[in-house]
Amino acid sequence: MGFIIDDDVAQNADAYIRIRDVNKNTSKDLPVSSLKKNGSYYMVEENVPAKELTNVFECQLFVGDEVNSPVMSYSGINYLNTVIDPNNKENLMAKLKYTEEEYTKLRNLCIALANYGSYAQTYFGYHTDDLANNNQYIDETMKDVSDVTIENQYSNMSVEKNGSLAGIEYTQSALGLKERTVFYLQFAVEENYDPANYSFKVDGQTLTPIISGKNITVNYASVAKKLGVSSNIVVSDGTNSVTYTVCPLYYGYSVLKSSDEVASKELKDVCRAIYKYYDAARTYFGD
Repeated sequence: MGFIIDDDVAQNADAYIRIRDVNKNTSKDLPVSSLKKNGSYYMVEENVPAKELTNVFECQLFVGDEVNSPVMSYSGINYLNTVIDPNNKENLMAKLKYTEEEYTKLRNLCIALANYGSYAQTYFGYHTDDLANNNQYIDETMKDVSDVTIENQYSNMSVEKNGSLAGIEYTQSALGLKERTVFYLQFAVEENYDPANYSFKVDGQTLTPIISGKNITVNYASVAKKLGVSSNIVVSDGTNSVTYTVCPLYYGYSVLKSSDEVASKELKDVCRAIYKYYDAARTYFGD
């Protein structure tokens, strides 16, 4: 959401935007000085988990305790629905300077995200009376994710190990879905070895390990178009190292190959929807 703010207000150290999540009844204040400016607009950005796409946010400008603007409301699904509605096609193409092919890729991405949000809502039992893909322009065929299978889309998922390192071994991975799309990897440390002696890097970036007894968990965030891109996880004891090559979508492979007793249909559908979201993002943004 963008605000046009007078220069004298924007330069006031006491100016801030209050953002309230209506569904959660929580709020936070963002100093205007911390906002990015896009042309004449000061942009308010909010990272919204997939299951919360239908949450409504209210924004209002304050200077100290004084209200400086009316309340403005927005939600993630509002933008998606604007793009998905074919009646907005010509206006959006003109505004974004898109070709019809580029607009179609954006629309498909928005549909995939709305579907991902809906399946996440169903899995978590979050506001299932207001699903993100409840849109007249998203038919049942578009909502269906049953064609995503291990044999096809998830067929090449694996964890590759290069080298060996005494005292530690990779055990499992998970994909965080509640807040952000975060990839978690867990390692087990053998007896007589100290978990604190191991360090971790992903593609050269140092990771902070979370140690619980003899188990170590590391994580890193991933954007949609890179969910299927493998990263190199280097584990070192200061002298020797081992490299594990894996991508976040490997979690989806692990879920889909599990029995229904281990992984519910709802979780499997989320993983199928994530793949379609990744595929649409890769098509829109490019590999």
